[in-house]
Amino acid sequence: MTPYLMLCQPHMRCGDKFYDPLQHCCYDDAVVPLARTQRCGNCTFRVCFEQCCPWTFMVKLINQNCNSVPTSDDRLCRS
Repeated sequence: MTPYLMLCQPHMRCGDKFYDPLQHCCYDDAVVPLARTQRCGNCTFRVCFEQCCPWTFMVKLINQNCNSVPTSDDRLCRS
C-alpha cells in the first residue's frame, strides 16, 4: 500500500505549498498569516483581505478593481 496524505480540513495551494485558509493566505506567492499587514502610503492594509492601489494610494477590498469608482469601504491614503 502506498502512503498518502489525507486532508480532513480545507487546504489550499500557494505555489508548491499547502496552507489552511482559516489561518493563512497566499500573498505574492508566499504563505502569510491572516493578520499580516503592509503599508500603502500612510495607511496600513491587511494583505489577505485588502489591496493597495499604488497609483492612487487607495486601499480597496481584495476583490475590487483599483480602477473602479471609490466606495464607502475604500480608504484614501496619502503618499
